[in-house]
Amino acid sequence: MILSVQKVKEIYGISRRTLINWEKESTKKQEEYLKNQIRRLEEYANSQSWQYEVISEIASGVNENRRGLQKLLNKIKRGEVEKVVVEYPDRLARFGFEYLKFFMESFGVELVVLDGKENEE
Repeated sequence: MILSVQKVKEIYGISRRTLINWEKESTKKQEEYLKNQIRRLEEYANSQSWQYEVISEIASGVNENRRGLQKLLNKIKRGEVEKVVVEYPDRLARFGFEYLKFFMESFGVELVVLDGKENEE
């Protein structure tokens, strides 16, 4: 269910200005986290001597209109991808991770989920 700003204001008593500020604050935190995540993944890929392309986006994991994910899936279909590396499953998708894994594997793509294991090697 999607709530309009007006509906949120009616139900929770939260002003439009507060919602906008929360959105800005959340996006800034996401940007910083994403930069750190990319750095960690690049370090891991470099330690494995892999060639790689970073595909990143700041979007909800439940959003079905994600440009980065669409780009990745199209590259997989064209045979341009050997491995996909993510830190945690929810970085790829909040829901439907197993479907995406199945899709990738059906094209011969290995899905590597580090789950913090990059520091163990």
